Amino acid sequence: MSDEPREFKLLKSEEIDFLVSREESSDSELDGILATTAIPGYSRHHTGYTVDIGCGNEPAIAFELTVCFDWLSANNYKNAKTYGWIPSYPEGAGQQGPEPETWEYVWVGIDALTE
Repeated sequence: MSDEPREFKLLKSEEIDFLVSREESSDSELDGILATTAIPGYSRHHTGYTVDIGCGNEPAIAFELTVCFDWLSANNYKNAKTYGWIPSYPEGAGQQGPEPETWEYVWVGIDALTE
């Protein structure tokens, strides 16, 4: 019996599944998948602190055009920060990550934003 936590085993299983499917897929298929999806175990969403926010029936890709984004981002993201959230990759973040994802937010906690 292994001493590894259950969550690690599940993540490892997802990574193995990915590698097996990689052997069965063409490079162009994988390039398309990896353009929008992280390899299992490499997504910030696995931490539980990062979420994607949608607005009603709007697709996430157009989130910056919604009233929800307007509300969250007004006054330097004041409404998001009031509840402990900041944008993952805001405009002008440079080389910190992928292209800005207006729908992705990271919970850092209210205390971190009010100190």
